[in-house]
Amino acid sequence: MKILCDHQTGYLPWLGLFHRISLCDIYVSLDTVKMLRSSWDDRNKIPTPNGTRWLKVPTLKGESNIFKDIKINNSLNWKKDHLKAMQHTYGKTPFFKEIFYQISELYNKEWINFMEFNEEMLRFYLKLLNIKVEFHKASDFDINGVKNEYLVNICKQFDANIYVFGQMGNDFADKNLFKRNEISIHVHKYNHPFYEQKRFGNLQEFIPNMPIIDLLFNVGIEKSQNLFKIGNISKKDLLTESLEIVEATENDCEIVFKFNNEPAARSVTFSPAPLDFEKHKKWYLNAISDINIRLYLLKIGYEDIGVLKYKIHKNEASIGIVLKPEMRGKGVGNLILKKSSDQFIKDHSNMKIIAKIKNSNIVSIRSFKKANFTELTRDNEKTVLVKGSN
Repeated sequence: MKILCDHQTGYLPWLGLFHRISLCDIYVSLDTVKMLRSSWDDRNKIPTPNGTRWLKVPTLKGESNIFKDIKINNSLNWKKDHLKAMQHTYGKTPFFKEIFYQISELYNKEWINFMEFNEEMLRFYLKLLNIKVEFHKASDFDINGVKNEYLVNICKQFDANIYVFGQMGNDFADKNLFKRNEISIHVHKYNHPFYEQKRFGNLQEFIPNMPIIDLLFNVGIEKSQNLFKIGNISKKDLLTESLEIVEATENDCEIVFKFNNEPAARSVTFSPAPLDFEKHKKWYLNAISDINIRLYLLKIGYEDIGVLKYKIHKNEASIGIVLKPEMRGKGVGNLILKKSSDQFIKDHSNMKIIAKIKNSNIVSIRSFKKANFTELTRDNEKTVLVKGSN
């Protein structure tokens, strides 16, 4: 399961880009597309006593306007000018000294290629914000296509199941193309957090959508790592947004066997020995035709990520869930349990759901409790939890 976003890495990005990247496993810098002059790609604004001013990286006009080919015009003393402007605006902010020295060191390196400078600065800010993501350049790969086809092929290059569009994605996304290629999409929306902004030594009226340096200088590295996320979707929520709970069919016998027979999954069951496929197949074919058994595949981004089972007896239904190893420990399990069990109780209001879990499986017990199951009994071997018909 992989989530991907891409962007033409511009100068002094705003907080929204960092939040979008934080939702992803992979970030691709689109250095293979054209830079639009008078866009935000090579410039951004910072406040001044009289409003705002542009900080623009001067670039040379060449034969190519593709990002990876664009060179910086170092005949102009732009680095000194930009650093002086930051110092004038933010020099008296609480965390200026903590961060400005590190920024100055990066600016004062010898930069020739415009995109390499932007990418290095983006990596620097990602590290400060503690955003861990695979960082790739599109030009390092042979990716074909135009517009949405190109984006789909980027996802295929990295085996990504979910693609995160920017805020204009609804106007641009070819949803049918992504669906045909079994890639889920999420259109990013960013709710800008409030924080105290000091400029020129005084507390000022809050201005949203400032560059990342505005947040860092004002609140510092530690608080910035959480503040830019406040009021916005989390990676866990994004995954469950794409969740599908699909009734298993005869064709799913082998995939259900693989999930149930995975060594770590077997180790937390009450019968930990490996399963025999022929015996499993016989059980499975009976199970999907048994009106008292509900067997489901769990899917995120068109990828099978686990199995969910209910077995009904009178006014009770026992529940079991298995997730693939890479989905464990991400908080997804308890959200799946809550969504599924809430719906089951809605459909069967007179029933209660029972979960029997080995005491050693502390993570699973915790997940069920987060899904509003309560502990019923506990002995030396197992914990029994219940939900519904209280």
